[in-house]
Amino acid sequence: MPKILQFPTPKGLNAADDPISMSPDFFPVFKNAAINEDGLWAKRPGYVQHGETISSGATIESLLLFRKRDGTQLLFAAAGGELLRLNTDGTWTVIRSGLGSNRLSGATFNDRLVIFNGVNLPFWTDGETWGELANLCTDWAYGDVPRYVITFKGRLFAGGRPGARQMIYYSALQDMNDWVSANNAGYIDLSMQAAIASGAVTGLAVWEGYLVFLMADECFVWDWVSPQTQGLVKVFPVGAPYGFPVGFGADLLFASRLGIKSLTRSAKTGELNIGNVSEKIEPLVLARMKTGTVRSAAIFPLMRLVLFHMPPSILVYDYARGAWYEWTGIDAASMLVVDYDLFIGGSGGKLYRMDGSATSDAGTAIDYQVETPWLRLGKIMNYKKPLWLRAILGEGALGALRIVEQVDFASYTVTDQTLTAISGAYWRSAKWREATWRGRRAEAVTIPLYGRGKALKFLFRHNELNKPFAIAAVELVYNEAGFRP
Repeated sequence: MPKILQFPTPKGLNAADDPISMSPDFFPVFKNAAINEDGLWAKRPGYVQHGETISSGATIESLLLFRKRDGTQLLFAAAGGELLRLNTDGTWTVIRSGLGSNRLSGATFNDRLVIFNGVNLPFWTDGETWGELANLCTDWAYGDVPRYVITFKGRLFAGGRPGARQMIYYSALQDMNDWVSANNAGYIDLSMQAAIASGAVTGLAVWEGYLVFLMADECFVWDWVSPQTQGLVKVFPVGAPYGFPVGFGADLLFASRLGIKSLTRSAKTGELNIGNVSEKIEPLVLARMKTGTVRSAAIFPLMRLVLFHMPPSILVYDYARGAWYEWTGIDAASMLVVDYDLFIGGSGGKLYRMDGSATSDAGTAIDYQVETPWLRLGKIMNYKKPLWLRAILGEGALGALRIVEQVDFASYTVTDQTLTAISGAYWRSAKWREATWRGRRAEAVTIPLYGRGKALKFLFRHNELNKPFAIAAVELVYNEAGFRP
């Protein structure tokens, strides 16, 4: 009598465990896929170009949002030494040129967007013109100014100055043009608290009513009421070497030398803690941190995702499910979320917008790959004879699905099959109960299998242009063949 293995609900990518011993609800490859709201293994959203191409053709290295008091939202890009504003008709207007660095940090303050980049003297823009800030600290100079800026309780806070690596500066109350007034403006010297003398400020954030100062190997939580009432709440011996802290829900996430960490507060005790959210992909994260950088990071609220661009791919944390995915082929020198939209700054002066209905990356096919771990199917010494796979495809799945069957660990047999679905002519269809499939039409396919061995694994691949794809459920039908093949 044939036996049936129903594939469990997927839990995403696992790069920490060996595929031989990995639980079948994790996948050693979960590329360009996501678990959607219906629990399907769906191809990730694609993106579309948004606006015209910037005439210089330079890479968009920073994206900034300016929300004005009248409700107007302006999107700015930094590329080729220029700060540009995106107009409503999709064209670009150059606001200023001569930027010494295109890696910008911005904060909205008194109906101005204040911008720091660590090179140029800090400046502001109202969306039409720009000007340098006044009454700056006397030791600030071109090439030696803070790199990061945030606003908190009516002041600007800035850090990351090359000549004062552990200093946080703050402006006078409600005055972006006063950084020197005694008892009003001033600085916080973190070197008095830092355990590592060579540490440098790599990022600033506001979280749970606190200021958070990130260094390469330390994280400082700072309470602030006024220059006279302030102080260190807690310091954690873990930091963010490349910056890019990302707030989602009640958590602040960042990439450290020890993995992707989350600054959290206990709902019961109020205690502050650092959690580890990358346990299942730790080796992958650590390898990326050791050899590369974090190029950009952002959230995608529409799907409750947090994205870390750690070349050569983006590591995606599903905040709702606690799962990880890997997305490739995305040209993301910078990222920015505006309400529910995720914008991506790419090479060649192109701005993109992630689109939940897009099935390509601005005309480039998305390479969907999901690979199971080794499925041992009971006693490891028993040989199994796979008979067929039964797969339920998501509504509207189109194009060629490539299924690679691999049998046994060492001298394995590989069966490579490609099946094609076209609109209105599926392999076999059925109407599933509304309680199970929400009244949507799903498509069923039976795939014959070959070979014989002690274990099996499967790769599902779909990379056709402009064709959606998702897998709703899979089951394997097999026979046990005893101890001999």
